[in-house]
Formats: sequence, structure tokens, C-alpha cells
Amino acid sequence: MARHPYHHFALDPANKPAQEAKVWQVIEDTGAELVILARYMQVLSPELCRKLDGKAINIHHSLLPGFKGAKPYHQAYEKGVKLVGATAHYINNDLDEGPIIAQGVEVVDHSHYPEDLIAKAVTSKRKPWREAWAITLSGAFS
Repeated sequence: MARHPYHHFALDPANKPAQEAKVWQVIEDTGAELVILARYMQVLSPELCRKLDGKAINIHHSLLPGFKGAKPYHQAYEKGVKLVGATAHYINNDLDEGPIIAQGVEVVDHSHYPEDLIAKAVTSKRKPWREAWAITLSGAFS
């Protein structure tokens, strides 16, 4: 696997279309076949979602289909769930709704606060990331 240089494009609401155009240009220029959105923390535009259809995996920091969007561990705490984790899924136009590829799970209990859930779930992100990468590259996902 070839290494590509790191790119950073500052983002604010006023320049999001220009930033996404730069991101897409890097994807095209490098010939990237797979994009992993890990800690990206931005909602992609419908246009970029269409361009990345079948080529981009998001690592969401909760167990989908529950707790979509921002602050999922706070949501989990409020609901009193006993399992937290991370989900690797293909992106689509609907926020955190794409097909689920893999999940990592951690057991928690009533003594855990949101900050504890966040700390505990950090390790749960590794498993779905690795599995999603391997499954996608092998062509085994259906």
C-alpha cells in the first residue's frame, strides 16, 4: 500500500463546499479506492455522499442504529444502556444510516458516567475499523 501525504483543509460553514471540493480532488488525484472517515466529525454534503457511494466507511462512536449524531455516549448514559461501542458503516445521504459492516462492544454498568463511557469505548473503535477494512477490501460485504 502506497503512502500518501497528509492533507488538512480548515473548515467552517462558510467554506464547506470548497473544503469538500479539495477533499474530493485529493481522492481523485491519489486514486483512492476506499476512504475511512475516522474522527471526521462532519456531516457530508449530499453531493460528496453520492461521489463516495460504496467507497467510504464512517467509524461512528456508538452502537448504531441507536445514538446517532453528536454526543452518543451522553445519549447512552441518559438511556441507561449497558453496552456501548463503535460502528463501522458505509456512508449514505442519511446521517449514520448506512449499511453496518462491523461493531465493537464494551460492557458498562450504572456506575459509569458519560466520560467513563467515552474512555471505555475508545478501545471498541479498533475492532470495527480493522474488520470493516478487511471485509471491504476482500469484497465479502453484501
